Amino acid sequence: MISFDQGVLSLAIHSGVLISIQEDRNLQKLSSLSVFCDRPDWLDFWAEIELSDTLEKLKAEADDERKWKAKVQAVALISGPDNYKSPIVSSRFLHHLSLVIDRCRLLPTTSLRCRFARLVGAPIIHRFLESMLHWCQEAEGLTALTDDEGLIKVANLVNAAHYFESVLKEWCEDVLFLEMGFDQIDPFLNGNSGARGPFNMSMGGVFEFEIKELERFRKEWVEKININSCFEGI
Repeated sequence: MISFDQGVLSLAIHSGVLISIQEDRNLQKLSSLSVFCDRPDWLDFWAEIELSDTLEKLKAEADDERKWKAKVQAVALISGPDNYKSPIVSSRFLHHLSLVIDRCRLLPTTSLRCRFARLVGAPIIHRFLESMLHWCQEAEGLTALTDDEGLIKVANLVNAAHYFESVLKEWCEDVLFLEMGFDQIDPFLNGNSGARGPFNMSMGGVFEFEIKELERFRKEWVEKININSCFEGI
């Protein structure tokens, strides 16, 4: 991801907010992230830069079908919570999402952390979901899920959703997420958060909506696999 300090310091210097920073080197040691307390609107601008940069890095992998393939021996792997493997691309998305969470930890207030997580983190998860849906629909369109190749391809994607969902649920137990969950809704969040879906911290987490979307995706495609597997056995 892009360096916060370098970019935000540049914004601050050119805006005049920290006009003396070039004269006092000690100020350079201070976290430039504190500037968001005075200029929360800058967080939106910075989030847009971070999101664009992250999605650009993920695009090649998300569009590469080979990155979505894993060594799945049978569709039965999706039957239990401990019996799933995930394509490599899942780890790549989670890696970039974890970088977003690291950024959140550095922000000076809980409300700013919530906002940044929604503005950058949530769209990354939606991009992951969109990619999985694309490849599932392609498999369904080409094979109608009537052969092993199509079924295993979709099973790989279901495994990816399951893995991603499980990691997010685990993250939600972290103190950072608990703090964001207990925090009152930031007035800045009442407007357009830049991420689809309702923002309701009372439901238990900043990514609650996305976790439910992953769960819905997984259940929907497991049902399709089961139906087509039954027809195939007739």
